[in-house]
Amino acid sequence: MKKRLLILVSAAVLLLSGCSHKITSAVIAGQTYSNLQKTQSAEMDLDLKLGADVDTSALSQSLLGISLPMGEHATGTIALTMSCETTSEPSAMHGTGGLNLGIPLLGDIPMEVYTVREGGDNVMYTNIMGMYGRKVLPAPEEGAEEKDSWYKSLFGAWKAVSDDTLSMEEETVDRDGKECYLLHARFPSSLLYEFLTSSADLSMLQKEEAGVDFGDQKTPVDIYVDKESLLPYVLAVSDTDFVNTITSQTKLNGVTLNAMDLTVTFKSFNSVEAITVPQEMTEAAAGR
Repeated sequence: MKKRLLILVSAAVLLLSGCSHKITSAVIAGQTYSNLQKTQSAEMDLDLKLGADVDTSALSQSLLGISLPMGEHATGTIALTMSCETTSEPSAMHGTGGLNLGIPLLGDIPMEVYTVREGGDNVMYTNIMGMYGRKVLPAPEEGAEEKDSWYKSLFGAWKAVSDDTLSMEEETVDRDGKECYLLHARFPSSLLYEFLTSSADLSMLQKEEAGVDFGDQKTPVDIYVDKESLLPYVLAVSDTDFVNTITSQTKLNGVTLNAMDLTVTFKSFNSVEAITVPQEMTEAAAGR
């Protein structure tokens, strides 16, 4: 706690006073995390691509009840694109997009997701191709620190940052016309996995519910921080070890993952009103 406070104070002093001292990666990360905590909502785009070896017959059988004669194995890409809006208090998320499983005759699968608090639980409602579902997301382990809201959770690893765990490009970079600091970090893989599984229901790819134990595994992450606002703009991940761990511990039906590329682009902050699950969706999920 003292370390975190010291970093945030140092960041404020250096960035607001115009001091000529070198701005380090830890200073930028600390101030970015502090600024993010002050926001109440965000809009973002999520683009996930999973390189995969797909047994098309097995996958189509499990999803559609028919075995498509497309060949036993094909190398392709599973792609998930989502446009998300999210609030902090209360923590809630609404996303719409599509999932493409790499089956030519199937095309994009439309998907809508809500993640909201109900009682003491985080609950996910889904509409996938007109099929509605409701599931309670796993609760934090007993004694675990209270988690940040959904869109801030990825940056929870920055609560105690140091230059030993971060690096930064010496010059700013241009990203989509924005001047950005480019930071290189290593986030706990378990934190990244929790973010993905609370963003979209990917259980259709699994034979059964299964958790993944990442241990102390870390995943390299590139973070583009808007120089003007000192808020995150783009988070980019490209890692094979992450999906290798998932594949080794879950039973994917007809799919073997071999690569992952994830891009999260923050479009705006403090622009979203309250998020509420529509009544027709809650009723459909309950079978009424």
